[in-house]
Amino acid sequence: MAVNGFDRSVLSSLWQSRLKESRKITQNQERIAQRRLRRYLRRRRLVSSLFFLFLTRYIFTHLPVRRVWTKPRSKLFWEETCQGWNERDWVENFRKSKEPFNCLCVELSPHVLKRDTNFRKAITVHHRVVITYWLADTAHYRTIANLFGVWKSTVCGIVKQVCEVIVKILLPRYINVPQSQQEV
Repeated sequence: MAVNGFDRSVLSSLWQSRLKESRKITQNQERIAQRRLRRYLRRRRLVSSLFFLFLTRYIFTHLPVRRVWTKPRSKLFWEETCQGWNERDWVENFRKSKEPFNCLCVELSPHVLKRDTNFRKAITVHHRVVITYWLADTAHYRTIANLFGVWKSTVCGIVKQVCEVIVKILLPRYINVPQSQQEV
């Protein structure tokens, strides 16, 4: 049957071909729109990353520089004076010679040893034991802190830790407390 001189099959084929073309056009438009969106997002990411890069450079160049992390303290007494002592000076100041002192440090080191950090070097085992010994000789925390170049609170912590280790580890090893009446 002819409608206005056209056959229905011809009209349907024309309609289908136009439909296919319009689908292709819409698919192409969708692809183009997706590409534009991707480009826009890429540009936006690039601009924002550049903005933050310049912002951080500006901020970090205008921040005040911290010049002092901690108050500098002198460790000359331990590093130069105590290390230069002979045996007589060691016995006079620590009531024990250098060899037994070193043996004590070796026995305590697994329990008292600390690691260095990014911010400061750890206080050595010898230094910790010397601080504890010096406190036992009627010195004040502040005096010991100034002599050995540490803070007063650090002296307190070191003395507590070393004394706890001595009581827990060395006391049972060297002093036998009687457990019964027969052992007394």
